[in-house]
Amino acid sequence: MTTVRGVENRVHKLEGFSVNFTYEHDRSDVRGDKQHLPSYGYQRAAPGRWTVAEWRAKRFNKSYPSYGVNVRNGSGKPADGRMKLSNLRWTYNQA
Repeated sequence: MTTVRGVENRVHKLEGFSVNFTYEHDRSDVRGDKQHLPSYGYQRAAPGRWTVAEWRAKRFNKSYPSYGVNVRNGSGKPADGRMKLSNLRWTYNQA
């Protein structure tokens, strides 16, 4: 069974940035041991030209419509929705 923590780890490994699930209604964190989620079904990282907001809309929201997500930069701070994924990934090399 796929857990929240498992999906978060898979996103990090594939996409090159960290995320954490939130509840859509109050934006509080979802426990990492919550089960019965679909796996992160992508095989390739999203294009670097996409923004964080595009990644949320095109990948996360389609796969996990009942949840929100916080995307973190390399220093652990929230990433701006307008940031390009290539720039976001670069922040992990600087941390």
